[in-house]
Amino acid sequence: MNYGTKDSDLLGFTLLEQLIVLFLIGLLASLSAPSFLGMYQRAKINSAASTLLSAVQEVQRQAIMKSKNCTIFLPLTNTNNPTITSDCFVTGDRTLKDVNLRHNYASKNNQIVFDYRGRSNVLGTMVIDKIADNISYQRCLIISNFIGMSRSGDYNPTQKTGSSATYCKTINS
Repeated sequence: MNYGTKDSDLLGFTLLEQLIVLFLIGLLASLSAPSFLGMYQRAKINSAASTLLSAVQEVQRQAIMKSKNCTIFLPLTNTNNPTITSDCFVTGDRTLKDVNLRHNYASKNNQIVFDYRGRSNVLGTMVIDKIADNISYQRCLIISNFIGMSRSGDYNPTQKTGSSATYCKTINS
């Protein structure tokens, strides 16, 4: 019982209509892909910054709890996929994947020492950015000396080298 319909009418759309829809989907995907990739890269950097901050805070708490000096060992500055180690980590070393870590602790043998009161030995800044992409988003972590307080923020995107507390803008929540 073919009631006068063609096979192409049974599909609901002609080939031309299907091609136009596919073209529009491709166009929208190509327009939104850079935005999505940027969001994905920022999420990686934010995750690494959060991991770094929690590692610093964990070592500081352990120094106070154990009433002893605890040290964080940082890799060389400008290290890709850095691994943060400590003699006081409870849950093991931290690897920050797909990011680059810069810091200004080279004069202190790439170490941050917290004493039994949770105080740091030196003022320092750490900056996290993306390894190879030209993403301008950077996060920073500053640890103050004497009282050992830490704060995180956004790092000035025009500063691609070095790590100075001057360019770290605190995030207001």
